[in-house]
Amino acid sequence: SQNCVTTKLVLSYRYYISYVRKTRDDPPQNSGAYVFRPNEATIDHSLVYAYLKGALIYEGSAVIQIYLDFGQAINCTLRLYKSQPDNIELETFINSIPVGNREGKEVVLEVRSDIGNNDIFYTDSNGLHMEKRKLNFREDWDLEITQPVAGNYYPITSAIYIEDAERRLTILNDRAQGGASLSPGQIEIMIHRRTLADDAKGVEEPLNELDLDGKSGLRQRVRHYLTFGKKATADGTQRRIQNEVDQPLVVFISNSTNETNKNISFVGQKSFSEPEPLLKVFMKPWNASHILYRVQNLASSPRDVPIEQSLGQERTLSGNSLMSEMMAAKLRWVDFNGTSCENANGTTIRPLEIKTYLLELNAKSD
Repeated sequence: SQNCVTTKLVLSYRYYISYVRKTRDDPPQNSGAYVFRPNEATIDHSLVYAYLKGALIYEGSAVIQIYLDFGQAINCTLRLYKSQPDNIELETFINSIPVGNREGKEVVLEVRSDIGNNDIFYTDSNGLHMEKRKLNFREDWDLEITQPVAGNYYPITSAIYIEDAERRLTILNDRAQGGASLSPGQIEIMIHRRTLADDAKGVEEPLNELDLDGKSGLRQRVRHYLTFGKKATADGTQRRIQNEVDQPLVVFISNSTNETNKNISFVGQKSFSEPEPLLKVFMKPWNASHILYRVQNLASSPRDVPIEQSLGQERTLSGNSLMSEMMAAKLRWVDFNGTSCENANGTTIRPLEIKTYLLELNAKSD
């Protein structure tokens, strides 16, 4: 239960058997590094990969940890941070996938809920706009279903969610993966694969990398973040967690005994009494006196960039020319509604927009 919203969740680990062509009459496309294709036995459903054997719960002053034991195949840890009650951190350790029976396996994390999403789910487009997906449907043509599972998989670089009229369940990942919602209230994400046949897409080898011992397959440790709550406030929560995953705190430790306090400020920089968690900031040295400052608005409403408009040094995304020069030479595109696609003026940054500035540095040591 989060934000006075209750959702029933069931967590499990399942797998598909990789397709391998065995005779000349069989379809030629194997499952491999670039192609996900379950065999006939699992073409429309997955199998249980590991059964839950036990659980331990530890509660501290800052976090509640729940250890789920799935035997030697998988260990799972759920973390509920008391300072962030709107999400659950899910860490999964997947041991080497066994292939002693000469069958490749493709392991998925599955979460089931009581959310009625009517075959609709959403996946991100490179961490930005959330694209609407519909099960067994393509907007531009009549889809012939030959792969009911693989044909509904989409890339997930940041998040996938399902929702009903009031609630939303979102899963964020820590790396690019594939996933889908194949039944009401269900989300699954591919977390590990080991195949034994080349898919003939260029690498000329199966997806069968070995660990340091040269015998067993690779092991994986992956993290996901589950959040559920009111649909009206879900966007902000998702984007905040996405920002924290993409830009985690980095701690530097030095054995130097010299204490130096370096204050760096920018000409025209605004001051804020509170941090803005939905502004994603990237800074890169440009030269001795300037820094490239790139900011992205992850919120669902416009934001102001924390620099003065009088600075007047907005650049293109790469920073190699002034935005005003680029816009003057740019072809004016018009969308389907007849609206010209122009860049927002000044330091107002629209939802999911990225702006780049060249800032002059003022640095002094105290």
